[in-house]
Amino acid sequence: MRLNYITTQDLKQVSGGWSGLSFSLFCQLSQSPDLNVRYVGPVNPPISKTAKLGSKLWRLSGGRGRFYAFSEERLARHRAGVAALRAEADYDLFLGVTPWVRCRFDSPYGAYLDACFRTYFNNNLKTEEFSPRDIRRIELAEKEWLERADQVFWASAWSRDEAIRHYGL
Repeated sequence: MRLNYITTQDLKQVSGGWSGLSFSLFCQLSQSPDLNVRYVGPVNPPISKTAKLGSKLWRLSGGRGRFYAFSEERLARHRAGVAALRAEADYDLFLGVTPWVRCRFDSPYGAYLDACFRTYFNNNLKTEEFSPRDIRRIELAEKEWLERADQVFWASAWSRDEAIRHYGL
């Protein structure tokens, strides 16, 4: 089976956390005699400094910022980056979900996910500082992507249950 392993992480720069997980998962998959694993990465386009500054200024002036890390422009650049590097495959396995929500190709796909966007957002950011419309846009795209996935491998039952609760999966 030909598998594209798609990640934002550079397999040459490994530490703990997400980069260590990415490297370990790639190595484990590559050891399977039944898989021909192709590394597709790192696909991690830069964040627009203008979008970041604009969001910050809105928040400082009492408004609500946009979640610029997942702007439609950057999501399109993620898709273009994957399209440029990926090979014809039987399966695309993505590490994470939110950067890839605009990635749709002909092969079946799945993801390894530690937590959905809403869970990450609730646990790490002040929701009142961001545009509800922008957050909803990201959530709806992630929900649709997850619903179409052939498999989703969750880091924990808790994170799976959170996504089910937030997105009605």
